[in-house]
Amino acid sequence: MVYIASISRIKGNIYLVLLKYGSSVVVLLLGVVFILVILLLTLKFQQFASSKVDEAVEKKELNKQKIVELFEGDRELTNEEIRKALGVSERSAVRYMDELGA
Repeated sequence: MVYIASISRIKGNIYLVLLKYGSSVVVLLLGVVFILVILLLTLKFQQFASSKVDEAVEKKELNKQKIVELFEGDRELTNEEIRKALGVSERSAVRYMDELGA
């Protein structure tokens, strides 16, 4: 019974605050909810962006490893051969070769 009485008192106090301050309380609560939603969305976007960057870095490293494997046997490769083997643009192939120091 004490628990039910406490809830009733809390509900009564909430109603009194709403009656006295009405729209100000509602606006304040909406503002707090809005800020929390923005913070949550920002966090989710950061996680999403971070995972995409990680995927891109991993793919780049795999492509550079493939280039190294293609060069085995002291073979010379053209930009076109690298592009076809990796399925990347001409500029990406050049960038990979620059990073590999080839």
